[in-house]
Amino acid sequence: MSLVSKRYAKALIESFDKDELVEVQKFLSSIASNFEDRKLRMVLTSNLLPKEEKEKLLLGSISNPKLQNFIRLLIHKGRISEIPAIAEDIRKELLAHSDKFEGKIYTSSNISIDELKSIADGLSKKLGKNIVLVHSKSDSDEVKIVIEDLNIEISLSKEKIERDIVQYILKAI
Repeated sequence: MSLVSKRYAKALIESFDKDELVEVQKFLSSIASNFEDRKLRMVLTSNLLPKEEKEKLLLGSISNPKLQNFIRLLIHKGRISEIPAIAEDIRKELLAHSDKFEGKIYTSSNISIDELKSIADGLSKKLGKNIVLVHSKSDSDEVKIVIEDLNIEISLSKEKIERDIVQYILKAI
């Protein structure tokens, strides 16, 4: 996240009430998802496409005048590429105000929703915070949980568990 995106996000947070901010975040996230498509990202950030055309593309579904002005400002300042980071900053702020913290769990295999919820509930009890986990696929054999906002990283690897079991057995003998 850049300093620029944080400033824009802060301005939006101060300009909208909580319910409006949720809608703003959803809208910006929907635009941000378009940035995943390389061609569309190039079109939106290109100087070859006139600013008026960019406005038509992005402002078509916005009814809130403050949000329209914000999008126009981003277009005219050449900061359209900051939208994904702004949306993420606002999402984090909304989670923090609702006392929820999002974490990612990385595994090589799929995890059921029930298992994910169970792990999140266990972490929530242990940490005294409301934790929400999202699953991400990993190529590694380890299970890794990362909660950036709380500076927490937990990892378990198959090799470490096997080493610990061997050590325990050797101590018992």
